[in-house]
Amino acid sequence: MSEGKGVSIIVKRIVEEEEERGVLKTISLSEKLYLEVAFFYLKQERSNPAIKTFVDFFGKEGKGLVRITG
Repeated sequence: MSEGKGVSIIVKRIVEEEEERGVLKTISLSEKLYLEVAFFYLKQERSNPAIKTFVDFFGKEGKGLVRITG
């Protein structure tokens, strides 16, 4: 049962459907938040095309929003 007392900071894309249905209310923050992301994979998989594409996507599309470590 919802009591309407919860507050959370999450990525908006995750709750867009709930926001559209009126289940949740989102409030934009005045400052940008940054998400630190780490990718872990076996060394022998470093040349795996799927892994390379995934890591490259975040490196290019993240545009400073994510910091890739490792």
